[in-house]
Amino acid sequence: MYSITDYIREFATCHRHIKLIQERLTPLRNKKRDAAVHIAEYFEKNQVKSKPLEINGEKMRLVYKTEYAPFTVSFLRTHLLELIDSEEQVEQIIQHLLSCRTSKNTVDLKLNTKSSASRRTLDGYETE
Repeated sequence: MYSITDYIREFATCHRHIKLIQERLTPLRNKKRDAAVHIAEYFEKNQVKSKPLEINGEKMRLVYKTEYAPFTVSFLRTHLLELIDSEEQVEQIIQHLLSCRTSKNTVDLKLNTKSSASRRTLDGYETE
């Protein structure tokens, strides 16, 4: 059976491993994105839009997708004001929409790795 100290150690270890993996993934994601831009430019330039390209048994094709910006409160306010002259009515609508939103409360642990001065220890274990 695990003790709270064991769980804290496990949490801190997992946290460190995830952080290291994320640090290694960032440059890979950047390289992949840059390569994708060049490949897409090549596909468009050479009219390869409809034909898939086969590489090592895998097919690659150009896919077009549309990504929309999220609806933010400032976006809603700005564009509602284009339709409704009354700022008071717009604010009332915004407040109504905000009050109708559903929310979900979750619990998470944060491990502050920036400051070594504020480290806490439990049974002699030092978290990072």
